[in-house]
Amino acid sequence: MASQVAHAEENMILDTDWDETRMESAMARLQEMHVQLRQLRDAIPQLVNPMLVPHPSPEGLYLNYAQNVATIRSSVKELSDLYHEDETREMFKRGEESRAQNTEVRIWQVAEHEDWLDVRKVDTPLKTSTVDSAVKTSQEQTTEAIKATLAKFKEAHSEIESAFDERSRVLKITLPAPDHIEYAVVIQPEDSPDPTYAVTCNKTSKMHTAMIRNINSIANKQDLDHLLDLLGSYKGVRSQRCCECGRVFDREAQLPLERRERKDKKPDGHHRTQWQPFHSGCT
Repeated sequence: MASQVAHAEENMILDTDWDETRMESAMARLQEMHVQLRQLRDAIPQLVNPMLVPHPSPEGLYLNYAQNVATIRSSVKELSDLYHEDETREMFKRGEESRAQNTEVRIWQVAEHEDWLDVRKVDTPLKTSTVDSAVKTSQEQTTEAIKATLAKFKEAHSEIESAFDERSRVLKITLPAPDHIEYAVVIQPEDSPDPTYAVTCNKTSKMHTAMIRNINSIANKQDLDHLLDLLGSYKGVRSQRCCECGRVFDREAQLPLERRERKDKKPDGHHRTQWQPFHSGCT
């Protein structure tokens, strides 16, 4: 008799904690998780598709692929954050407790009850808004930092065109004539407060391919200021002289595309980075 009373009291506590409003909120949470999980079914095709269509350049293919990777990574993180929230854990725990009390309840497939998502809108917002807000705040902080760095770069290099597309999360840096080189700086991942940066170029000649390879190999990919200064050092690349041999062209008629970092101390005590050009055979 005592055990029956205790069991009844336990049921009353569960029923009190999980009223109709909370049940509907849990259903809406399940709906959100279900939708996000189904959308991830396209993750692998989304990664492979860029490789199945022709691209004007390997850099263009890489840029498309990198953007897809960043998008998928953001989607996976969003679902993972939602799954590990305290309210989600409580929801699954409540389901396990309910099935333990009522052994007739069985796990069913979504196809058996296709209308299970048709829950009425609840007034109380989901806790997922906290996740969305956190991601948005992180993106806003990254965006503001990028804009500040870009403004500093423009002040130092007014002749170089630069712009940040907030929608695609790509920086465009264009060197003036006669070079007309356009860099695309991709942010990876886009929602991180500490992103890394990958560089591509709109030209695919041997010279430009070697230049991009050198940039991506020596740049500090977590320091946008450092990276932009390196990109700007290629302004007038066709007339730059090697700091070792003093010539524009080496014996193989190659330009000085290699870069070495030199730091000079300014009068105020701070250091200024200068990128010096070198031929590959002179380094």
